[in-house]
Amino acid sequence: MSDITQILVSIDTEEDNWEPARDGNTVENIRELPQLDRLFERLGVRATYFATYMVASTGWSAEILRGLATSGRAEVGAHLHPWNTPPLLSPMTRRNTMLTNLPVDEQVAKLRTLTGVLRSALGERPWAFRAGRWGFDGSTASALIECGYRVDSSVTPGRSWYEDDGPSHVGAPLGVYRLDNKGDHRIPSPHGTLVEVPLSWGYRHQWWNAAEVLHRVIDRPGFARTHLLVLGERLHLVNLAVMSPEIADVDDMVLLAKKLLDRGVQHLHVSFHSPSLRPGLSPFVQSQADVDRLYGRIESLIEQLAALTRVEFATVSEGADRLVPHRSAPQGVLIPVISPERKLVVLSYHFPPDGAIGGLRWAGLTKYLAAHGWQSWVITGAPDTGVPIDRVEVMSRPRWPILNDVYRAFRMSRVAKGAATQASRRSNAPRLPRSTPPGARAVVTSRRSFPARLRYELAVLLGLPDEARGWLLRAAWTARRLLWRERPPIIVSSGPPHSAHFAAWLATRLSRVTWIVDMRDPWAGPFSDAWSATPFLQSVFARRMFLWLERLVVRDATLVVCNTREFASTLAARYPGARIEYVPNAVDRALLPEITDAPFDGLGIVHVGTIYGGRDLGPVLVALQAFLARHPGARTDGTRLRIAGSVEDPYATVLRGQISDLGLTGVVESFGMLSRANALQLVGRSRLAIVLAQQQELQVPAKLYEMVAMGVPTVVIAELDSATASEARRLGADIVVPEDVESLALLIEQRWSATDVQPAPVSGEVDYQQMARRVSAMFATPVARIRPTQKG
Repeated sequence: MSDITQILVSIDTEEDNWEPARDGNTVENIRELPQLDRLFERLGVRATYFATYMVASTGWSAEILRGLATSGRAEVGAHLHPWNTPPLLSPMTRRNTMLTNLPVDEQVAKLRTLTGVLRSALGERPWAFRAGRWGFDGSTASALIECGYRVDSSVTPGRSWYEDDGPSHVGAPLGVYRLDNKGDHRIPSPHGTLVEVPLSWGYRHQWWNAAEVLHRVIDRPGFARTHLLVLGERLHLVNLAVMSPEIADVDDMVLLAKKLLDRGVQHLHVSFHSPSLRPGLSPFVQSQADVDRLYGRIESLIEQLAALTRVEFATVSEGADRLVPHRSAPQGVLIPVISPERKLVVLSYHFPPDGAIGGLRWAGLTKYLAAHGWQSWVITGAPDTGVPIDRVEVMSRPRWPILNDVYRAFRMSRVAKGAATQASRRSNAPRLPRSTPPGARAVVTSRRSFPARLRYELAVLLGLPDEARGWLLRAAWTARRLLWRERPPIIVSSGPPHSAHFAAWLATRLSRVTWIVDMRDPWAGPFSDAWSATPFLQSVFARRMFLWLERLVVRDATLVVCNTREFASTLAARYPGARIEYVPNAVDRALLPEITDAPFDGLGIVHVGTIYGGRDLGPVLVALQAFLARHPGARTDGTRLRIAGSVEDPYATVLRGQISDLGLTGVVESFGMLSRANALQLVGRSRLAIVLAQQQELQVPAKLYEMVAMGVPTVVIAELDSATASEARRLGADIVVPEDVESLALLIEQRWSATDVQPAPVSGEVDYQQMARRVSAMFATPVARIRPTQKG
């Protein structure tokens, strides 16, 4: 039994009208949800918004729902008000406001209407449900199962709704349980397909068992009008406590939490209604002071629950998945179940201690997925460190030598024969005028004769599909054996190198495992001119092979994940029908140094990373010169631009010329290649970080996430419609287009004159601990295999 308590927060997201009505409904309270979401983001809460037909069918409120759903921090479920959800077949009566009192066929019809409008609003159907006015019983469970719902959250343990012509939930389990479409909804069914996630309701007093027995005795439909239950409450015999900040005080809710935990309950479910976010819309909130009090109670409750026990925040569906009891097989029938021990296989050629930035994505995710119950096996070409990682087994399969290695060795031996040959190669390398920034032009290539072109194509063929060619078969074989031995439900392939995807394709033949393709960079394009000199992209055969392999992989994958929205949109346009999602990169904050108390003198400006592929420091140098012209004293107060990282030719030649021509020789310091730790220490002592991302329409430099996570004010040099600009907006970094040197100079000036040295705030998810929650939820949602078509 896990000692981690799942904290669930759900909101009945509904129209303003508290009393049931078919006409004159408004949904103005939905405008308050973004403010609530900001509070939840700060607290780490993963909320569930149970939305009604009126909310989902109103254009602007549906847009707000969509924003909540796509944030990765929340789930949108279905909330059915039977009095105004089409079809309106039964007359509008008090009894018919309870869904359970309608014929099952009418319940199913309303459910399908609500499901359809939510699917249109969100782009995908909801899987979790809550009945309006808590009108849920066995008939509604049957309707939910027929409509494909997996989770219900309508049961209020210990509460009877007989007085409202509704069902009784007295005697229902306090914890998560299974239901089928037969019998009493308060009696668990071990082989049921619907998972019930009750709300946190319970008895206030010490004699819980005695109160429950008494409550069952007087809980009869015929007693509803005798007020016997009211008398029992006034005599403090059956008093109920509710974990709802719109009704209960924080002390009462914390006391209830302690009682529930003592009784072995593994989830605490906080709930309230969205109309309570505006004064006068619910009976619980009449003034702005009441609204403020509600927000305060939510924050205080979450903080006290976190102090009371080890907590993990989850949506209702995530809580159902984590806490659902094993499903037994009736009459010997084999039933697939969600494994209580989550298993994941990852194919990633790069992984620590490999210094490649591509290995850090799944190093961070697998590390923090362990806290969500995932056991991971990582198959990599990186060497084995021998250092154990909690719930992560690294399986090192070093790359075998291939024919291309022999060819390269032969070529290098010829080049190394004499200094004259080396000098000749340097003299024939492309040279660019200093006045032409390297990011503004394509690298010069000579026109080859047909024999030379053929020889080039054959040389490229030796290295296809990429540098992981000698690892591909070893990875596929290892993955295949793991799938057979461990039976994991999910396998992930991460590239580049994109050979990992082909290895996963080989490993998953004749297997029903969920295969997720994680593309960190484009495989078959499109590529900007900045990458036109890449050897593979200059090969006609290689480009066609990349497209064929990409089509093969995408057509057979369960899900494709891209690390930028722009890349995801481009891939979705190429493969209509494919399921493609966006999960950004991040950092492991535990591996980042803190901002030092000993910053550089003056204004420390830093650029860390490789300068290649269109990245150009020219605009920064020109802006720095303009700033120094206006503030000559900055030259002597220690203001410096510090550069760490590789600068490839011809970029190094151009950079040296720009520094000299602009008179910045004493202001710019180059440190060359540094270890990642030393480079980040350099960042931590600086007051402004530069991220270069020119001509990178679909990709984002990994350094952006490190700079922002460290709290160093960051400015991104990129086109406004690029993926990097989009991520910079999400994270709160400044963006300057390459041509706008004056704006960049003003940013440098503002930072130089600022006295505030507090860490810069982060406006979006930036660390893998946060991202692991989103990825775990994505893994826990079953996805059907796809067969997309390809455009063009």
